[in-house]
Amino acid sequence: NTPGDIFLGNVTVNNDELISEEKELPISRLVSRVNIKLKGHREYTESILSLPVLPDDDEFTFVVETSHLSVEFLGNRCNTPVYYYIKDILTSDEMCEVSTFNMFSNLEGTDVIIHIYHKDTLIDTISEAISETEGNTTSSLISYSGKLLEVFINYQAGLTVVLQNTNWWEGEWLWKDF
Repeated sequence: NTPGDIFLGNVTVNNDELISEEKELPISRLVSRVNIKLKGHREYTESILSLPVLPDDDEFTFVVETSHLSVEFLGNRCNTPVYYYIKDILTSDEMCEVSTFNMFSNLEGTDVIIHIYHKDTLIDTISEAISETEGNTTSSLISYSGKLLEVFINYQAGLTVVLQNTNWWEGEWLWKDF
C-alpha cells in the first residue's frame, strides 16, 4: 500500500528559562506524489498482442518500482525494493490516468520504474523520460520528497514508416509523400 502524507521536522530546544526565544520547526515531507497519464495504450496493446478488439482500461495494471519500502522514526529510509501495485485508473475520452499516489522518496531523488501490464502480460517498462526541449535527451524518472512526479506516456507520438524498394538492384530513389 502507498503511504499517507508523512512529515519530519526537528527543533533545537533551549532549556534556559531566562531566555524567551521563539523557535521555528522546519518540517519536510518524506513522501513524493506520482501521477501517470497514458495515451494510445489501448491501440498499442491491441497491436503488439494481436487482440481482436481494443482492450478496456480496467484490464491494465501499473506497478511502480522504487527502492524505499519504509522510513524509521528519524526519517532514514530502508533501501528495500518496493513495488506499488496500482489498479485505480481514471478514464477520459482519449487518455487514462492513474490516480495520484504517494511513495517514499528522499530529497536527493529516487529512481522510479513503471511497469505496464495488460491482464498478466507485461506490455512495457518505462524507466527514462525524453526531453524534447533539450534535444531529445533521456533522463531517469526520479521522484523527490515533497514534489510531484508527473509522467505522460504517449504511444501515438511517434510514426515509424518502412519503405521497401523491390528493385534494389537498379538503385533508384524511392519517394513517399506524407
